[in-house]
Amino acid sequence: MLPAAATTPCVLARLPQTPTRADLEIAYVERGAGLAACESARALAVETLLAERALQDRWRRETPPRRRPLIRFR
Repeated sequence: MLPAAATTPCVLARLPQTPTRADLEIAYVERGAGLAACESARALAVETLLAERALQDRWRRETPPRRRPLIRFR
């Protein structure tokens, strides 16, 4: 299962109903910053998940298998 940051959609600035040129310029900058922040969070979440899985895989390879007791159901 992926972390929430990897699957949460980005929240981006929206334009008002009748935007002015200033609104367009502000939205352009805000959306760019929002996309960069969202993509950074998503990349970090995926990187963390992959690192966790690599640690688990390494632990499984390096840990000798345990003998489990036999359980009998009647």
